[in-house]
Amino acid sequence: MLILHMRPQRIVRNTLYIAGYLALFLFFALFSPSALAYQQHSVASGPTITNASMGFEGLYRDGNWVPIQVNLSNTGGDFTGKVSITIPTTPLNGPNATISTNSYQEAINLPPGSKKQISIPVPLNLNAQGANAEVSVNLLDASGHIVSHKGLASNTTSNLTLVGILSDTPNNFGQLNLALSNLFTTAGQTKNLTVAAMPKQAAILKNFDVIVVDNFTTGSLSQEQLAALQNWVYQGGNLIVTGGPEWKRTLSAFPASLLPVTINGTGNIPANKHLLPVNTLTPGDQASNDMLKAAVPISTAQPTQNTTTLLSSDRTPVIVQKVQGQGTVYYLAYDPTIEPLASWQNTHQLWSNLLLRSLGDRVLMSTGAAGNTITPVSNNNGAFSTLVSLLQTFFPNAYPSIWLILILLLSYILILGPLRLLLIRAFKRRDWSWRIVLATIAVFTLLSYGLALQQKGSAIINSSITLIQLNTPDKTGSSGHATTFLGVFVPSQGDFQVHVPGASLVQPADPNGYVDPAYRGTSNNQQSIYTVGSNGTDIDLQGVDIWTTRSLVAQRDMHTSGGITSQLQLQRNILSGTVTSTLPYTLTDAFVVMGNSYVSLGEIKPNSTTRIQLNLGSNTPNSPSNNLTIADQIANSRGMITNPNGGYYSYNSNNNQVKDTPHRHVLMLEALSGGYCDNNNCYHQNLQMVNNNGVITKRFVVGNNVSDRDPLLLSGAPATIIGWANDSSAINGNITVNGQTPNGSQETMVQAPLDVNFTGTIQLPSGVINSQIVHIQQSAPGNIQEPALGTYTMTTGNMTLEYTLPNISKLENSSLTFTSSLSPTKSVGQTIGATTNINHLQSYLYNWQTGNWDSVSFSEFTCTVKSAQSYIGPGGRILLHLSNHDTNAVFDKPVLTLQGTVAH
Repeated sequence: MLILHMRPQRIVRNTLYIAGYLALFLFFALFSPSALAYQQHSVASGPTITNASMGFEGLYRDGNWVPIQVNLSNTGGDFTGKVSITIPTTPLNGPNATISTNSYQEAINLPPGSKKQISIPVPLNLNAQGANAEVSVNLLDASGHIVSHKGLASNTTSNLTLVGILSDTPNNFGQLNLALSNLFTTAGQTKNLTVAAMPKQAAILKNFDVIVVDNFTTGSLSQEQLAALQNWVYQGGNLIVTGGPEWKRTLSAFPASLLPVTINGTGNIPANKHLLPVNTLTPGDQASNDMLKAAVPISTAQPTQNTTTLLSSDRTPVIVQKVQGQGTVYYLAYDPTIEPLASWQNTHQLWSNLLLRSLGDRVLMSTGAAGNTITPVSNNNGAFSTLVSLLQTFFPNAYPSIWLILILLLSYILILGPLRLLLIRAFKRRDWSWRIVLATIAVFTLLSYGLALQQKGSAIINSSITLIQLNTPDKTGSSGHATTFLGVFVPSQGDFQVHVPGASLVQPADPNGYVDPAYRGTSNNQQSIYTVGSNGTDIDLQGVDIWTTRSLVAQRDMHTSGGITSQLQLQRNILSGTVTSTLPYTLTDAFVVMGNSYVSLGEIKPNSTTRIQLNLGSNTPNSPSNNLTIADQIANSRGMITNPNGGYYSYNSNNNQVKDTPHRHVLMLEALSGGYCDNNNCYHQNLQMVNNNGVITKRFVVGNNVSDRDPLLLSGAPATIIGWANDSSAINGNITVNGQTPNGSQETMVQAPLDVNFTGTIQLPSGVINSQIVHIQQSAPGNIQEPALGTYTMTTGNMTLEYTLPNISKLENSSLTFTSSLSPTKSVGQTIGATTNINHLQSYLYNWQTGNWDSVSFSEFTCTVKSAQSYIGPGGRILLHLSNHDTNAVFDKPVLTLQGTVAH
């Protein structure tokens, strides 16, 4: 009885012990430091994110590749994992709208007690997600679990103008800040750059509109950083470099091909000499404000070829400008940050002059009603989405032909039915029936299985369009920039891994989440993970729907051996000479384009020279090519006639025009020329024609840009060569999907600038004459605006435009013709109050021989000046001043054409 009485007590006691142990276990499990740290996305000891920041100390331009700096530390054991940056989800518009989630990752190893800082570039377009969008920075362990987390709130300004400063004395730029504030108010800021923060990719440097290098140890930059700076200039950046007493430390490490001068020593500008270039109407501003009573120390140099000397002192160049690709480099012989210029009251006017030359249109658009939009990763400003849409047409049919399936099915039915019965009756062998059935099943099973294997082997298709813009070659070869539009077509669901070799920046490119309408899936979330490695970028496309295309765009700076050089001359409107290629690959279907004309060169092999002759035609109303872009002219030469009802090139019609390579090339040229492509057709680009007294002026509209240059011409180059590389894989590397090289169409187009010498009697079209704003003056902010690119509104104020002729030493019997638009509101899109036009503005040309501004006038939107030699200054500079003091004037930027004889 005693034993029986105590057993229940033991049971109770043991139960209490167990309950106590469980309580202690739950207590430590729930309230231990590690558990609390995990709930807070941070650990008290071990690996953690100590800090994270976006851009350059918080400043960046939205719509660009932006570096994310992440500081890490580890107070625990050895840690291996990844840093993952998830950018805000983006809704993709379209018939079957989806949500795109993209993460950028980099592997990390943190030994015990270590600290590291890494920088991961990501493409940001936070304005599309709203002001509250957040970038998520996570530290992941080897299993993908979050160990530490930081959230970064967006701080974007769509029209921010950012000036980078590379200087060992970064606090000496008060005058530059004053000039920037006067031009942009709060929309313009400077940011000091260090060697550690200097990017190694030109795409990241696009956050800066201007970079100033002054009194800086340039030799501390790596070769990758210097190459990125040079490529950034060629892609449209504006670089200002200063000489002065410290020129060796600042400029000796620069690539010689980048600088506008060759420096040979130091000297001084004597007292009472002009320190600013001519750029304004009032002579008194120059005489009283741009001289000092003290000598100014300078570096002495000789200008290189194809440069423009804006200011000189006793034949010593003081300010020299050189157009490099699509950008510009300015050299200052003096240093504005040291005395006597540092305390000079008008040094900020010098900075304003340089900023206006670099950013003139941007200055006016920052105050315009239309604002300033930034197009991410776009060639030719507007071709981005068009090329993505065009890429869809390069995919062959990836599913079996319906006729093949029907033939297989009908054959199966015929053999099992009528043919089997005929054989049995003919040979009177009933026992053959089951044998025929089994044999038919076996044979057709093998046929179906073989068809399935064949389709599986060619199921994943990778097609791409690559655009390469090469720079003028030097002794080491040609630098350049490549943009690849990559489409991956998959006929099945699942996850797919894409590997892009090389140091590429990769992002999604499909703006509308394109899905074949016949095979639209049900997934509403597209997730992609981009992992940057030493040998390229791996993209994990997660949850891909059946029969869909996922498009990517990859950018990279590149360098190739050899290049393209030319010995061309223009005389009597005929371009003639030779083009030489030392590229390591063959160019096929090549063209040389200039003005409004082109000539086909066919195939250009490595280390070969091709002779050309191109008649540029005439700039008259009867010229047959005046109403066509160069792309349209090439299309017509290949039999691609536009639909008269819609004005488009159809490639989905019965007479398929895109099934061969030459026609695919034409559609690429149409896309680059601003034409719009959808899933069915390619439409003409928007081309505006102006006919003033028999003089034809073209206005090309590409995206948000309006230009008088055909879009196929590279900016800053009088002529351009275009061709297609015959071996895309040798240039782009081996792009794989799931570890295999898939089938598909690969097109790689190459553009390069060509030099042209001018001789004899010439007629220069407006497209080869560079123009820029060099001065504005307004009584109140907003009196001069640019509501649309190339179109200005002016109430009370004035502006000076500078036109720079190509490399021409001296002209005789020359005449200038400035032409503006007939319709003052056609480009603005709305009527802006009571308006006048350019015919009623006060207009002046600067006379370089007398030093005065001579009054001229526009009549019928045209201003022609005969005997124009006195208006063409050193370096081929022509200054046109426009002033208004009464009603609101609306006008297009005047374009300049020139006739004359080159004097030797």
